[in-house]
Amino acid sequence: MSSKVVLSVVKCDAEKLQMLTQLISENFGFEVEIINETIESVEPVEPDEPVFIPQVSEGPVDMKLVSEILISAGIPVGIKGFRFLCEAIRLVIEQPDLMFYVTKGLYPAVAKCFDTSASKVERAIRHAIEVGWSREKMQKAINKMFGKEICAKHDKPTNCEFIALIKEKLFIDDITK
Repeated sequence: MSSKVVLSVVKCDAEKLQMLTQLISENFGFEVEIINETIESVEPVEPDEPVFIPQVSEGPVDMKLVSEILISAGIPVGIKGFRFLCEAIRLVIEQPDLMFYVTKGLYPAVAKCFDTSASKVERAIRHAIEVGWSREKMQKAINKMFGKEICAKHDKPTNCEFIALIKEKLFIDDITK
């Protein structure tokens, strides 16, 4: 069952109404129904799943710096997970709330950009992190970035932890460009 939004519109021209409907449908994935009646009262409805409403940060992300960080962490440029990580990091910087909806929000958003599935995105990112970790560069790179021991030798970060670490480093350094 898809989520549905019902709009009661009082004074709005057709063009603006179409634009509003399209924005809600494309950005939030809701089916939109417009009624021409005034709604007197609304019964609250609990959604089946949490509803993600993005928060957008200021300024675009310096993707060159993101790439340099991933390369320094030992992640090969030639694997899909590298590009997926770049996009995931860009998205969580621009929409910080995605970190709370990694499986239902972040992976599908990345997948949409690359015309693939969320499960393939998750697997490719996990593989990229495993490759970087096995080359023993990632632990050193993360610890060097923060100037202290963040990752111990046997503490390989999860996808979410790795993305959050890179995002926070970029946030600390204020890299929006």
